[in-house]
Amino acid sequence: MYLLIEFIKSKDVNIVPAEWYSDGETFWPSYTKDERVNAAISNRESPGEDWKKFDVRVYAKADLESEAEMDRGRGKRKKKQRRYGEFDWESDYEATPEKTQGPRPQHRPRLGSIPVAPPVPGPMSSFLPPSPQPLSSISISFPAPSPQPLSSSPISPLRAPSPRPPSSRQTYFKPIYRVGKSGRDQIPCTVAELHILTLLEQIKHQQSQLTAVVNSLAGRMENSVSQPEMPETLHFPLSSLGEVTELEHWLQDETNARLKQNMISALAAIGGHDAKRVTWNILAHIFSNSVAKKINWKGVNGKISFSQMTTKAVLLRAVRKCHVSQTASDDDISRHAIRWFTLASDRGGGRKERAMAARPEH
Repeated sequence: MYLLIEFIKSKDVNIVPAEWYSDGETFWPSYTKDERVNAAISNRESPGEDWKKFDVRVYAKADLESEAEMDRGRGKRKKKQRRYGEFDWESDYEATPEKTQGPRPQHRPRLGSIPVAPPVPGPMSSFLPPSPQPLSSISISFPAPSPQPLSSSPISPLRAPSPRPPSSRQTYFKPIYRVGKSGRDQIPCTVAELHILTLLEQIKHQQSQLTAVVNSLAGRMENSVSQPEMPETLHFPLSSLGEVTELEHWLQDETNARLKQNMISALAAIGGHDAKRVTWNILAHIFSNSVAKKINWKGVNGKISFSQMTTKAVLLRAVRKCHVSQTASDDDISRHAIRWFTLASDRGGGRKERAMAARPEH
């Protein structure tokens, strides 16, 4: 027995053996070729493990023999080709009579020859629109165009439109702010120039207001922020090695930590345009030239070693606290300090004195 089914999801219609169907579901072969699927349906193959189930709706059923049974029962007789119209389907639907081939329909009448239906009698007939007339009875006539006489005058060539002269209307602008030698006299201008000059006057006015606000804020900040001051016990520049020793002891005293911070801030405020100038300006503020001649970096030739002094740490912190040299490294600051102490003998006319001493006497 075969069933005529429709797949719920895909709406496809097909025939399957009754053995494949159960409780609204049917097995379907997993073959990829249509010939193989048709052979499985015709031979009523048993569902395999890889066959899938689908939800279906049964339309009809019929008792048919498979091709294998037909071959066994009829030997080598030629298979009869069956169509769906030849199956004896058992269905709840009434059988529809077969259509017999009648005479060919005649050609459709043209649209203009279709008769007009009579109006429907009744109470609503008065509200219905008038019945249309057939197209064949409607005639549309268009007036024939009257011929225009040709003029014998020669055709004039096309001319480009002449540009519209600009408006010569002038106005006068009276400035509010004095500009150069013109003062506040009226300035003749066009309408567009008057608009531009008015906008410039507004920008100038807003700029003056912003300048006043910035100056007011700057004055308040100067009054509220106190400038760092150098401790009163320290006097720079140091003019002797004894004062250098006293400064070292003062820096090493922990009770002077707060004053030491003020000293670093005051040295950083000296400033400069780069890390080298900041370093040289701070050293020149701390040491006099006579004392700088007795100090070098490593302490060779009987001089004081600056690399072992506490003043070196103060120098590094003061240089980096300045906004110009915030990113300076210890090596950069040390290199600038070494160069400053090396050139101490040439500052203050030292190079000229050595040149005079080396000149032979006559």
